[in-house]
Amino acid sequence: MNNSWKKIIRESSARENILHLTSICPNSCIFCSHKYNPPGVEVFAPGHIPLDLIRELIEYFNPAETVRIGESVTRVIEGEPLAHPDFFRALYYFRKRHPQTPLEIVTSGTLIDPGTMGQLADYHPLRLKLSLNILDPSLRNKYLGSGEQNMEELMEGLAQKAVPFGVTLVALPHLTGWKALDDTIRGAAARGPRDITVFRPAITRLAPSQIGLKGEQSEKLEKELARLRRELETPILLEPTYLQDLRPQVAGVRQDSPAARGGLQSNDVLLQIGENQPASRIEAHQLLQKKGGTIPVLVEREKTQKQLYLEKKAQDNSGAIFYRDLPSTLIQDIKKACGGEKTALITSTAAYPLLREAFAGSNIAVWPIKNELMGGTINSAGLLGVTDIIRQKDKRPRPGMLEKLILPGVMFDQQGRDLWGRKISELEEVLGIECLAYPV
Repeated sequence: MNNSWKKIIRESSARENILHLTSICPNSCIFCSHKYNPPGVEVFAPGHIPLDLIRELIEYFNPAETVRIGESVTRVIEGEPLAHPDFFRALYYFRKRHPQTPLEIVTSGTLIDPGTMGQLADYHPLRLKLSLNILDPSLRNKYLGSGEQNMEELMEGLAQKAVPFGVTLVALPHLTGWKALDDTIRGAAARGPRDITVFRPAITRLAPSQIGLKGEQSEKLEKELARLRRELETPILLEPTYLQDLRPQVAGVRQDSPAARGGLQSNDVLLQIGENQPASRIEAHQLLQKKGGTIPVLVEREKTQKQLYLEKKAQDNSGAIFYRDLPSTLIQDIKKACGGEKTALITSTAAYPLLREAFAGSNIAVWPIKNELMGGTINSAGLLGVTDIIRQKDKRPRPGMLEKLILPGVMFDQQGRDLWGRKISELEEVLGIECLAYPV
């Protein structure tokens, strides 16, 4: 293995505030994406990152933004952070350099014991993103290969030690049974998580087909989660959620937060925050985060407008949760980059409805591309390849008239290569037009 991975993790530390610790994971989840990568995909598994390199990476972070550990956003495989033999030394060096910077650690929790909980509590501000997936010990052992750890006791211990945590799970009701999914969500909600995020299984064409959700199973999942949202107070999110518009609608409200105390509810649409009118979910989140004091918030709830007031400090989290969409500034920047030329904007099929609305009435035609190289249930712009676009070039809008093509920047690394090593210049040769990567 070459040393390209070092360049990648240095760049992601500086650009994404990601701290890479290890690619080693003691678990063996049935849905693990790294097991089923198609041929030609370039990924790196460097094992445990040396402590001296970790100390170097710590210098690259933006201290004003949350630093995430264990988040998989590059072609370097992310493992279980606590598997690193110098995990707490890494936290010590991080906190010494950035005493007030929030940390978010993605972990399965399988290596957390009572002693570990106490140590984690010493590194506030810190929160965990607990990859719970399944609560039943025997099912966890069968589908996650994680032993039969008592996860109820783990979550109770985290709450007692005042270590904030959210819960994530990949929905496998077609394998574990719908009752197991219900039990997992209810069991987690009863033990104090900030929120619960449910993921539809994302698998490539090489994964066993039974792991993915069929159409009717996915629809049933949406209905089951809607029912649980009505019955439980903990915010429950579903990813991917397939947004259709840019309305600044609240997805959930954390308990005992400024948003909850101010009366904000799930599905409220924020019409005005102070003197500002948010144009999207991201802008609503940013405005609520930025403002402090008594914040007047005008909302639309069930076709009726209501005036609410939130009390919070500037830059403190409001507790209102939004699905991620697009800021209006990015939309305007992309329009400017087109310079009046007839342009097509590449997107995944999942994001197509949202982007079609965002660029309606402009000279930009949105071009949805299927993830054919990855296949399976993959539906992500970040996992598209140049070959996907070339294979589907006959479906491009305005054939023979296009002057420019804009691609999602997440398709490419800093050298302009996709996951298969192909470059934007190859696409320009095939299509005969200018191609630009933009951070969509």
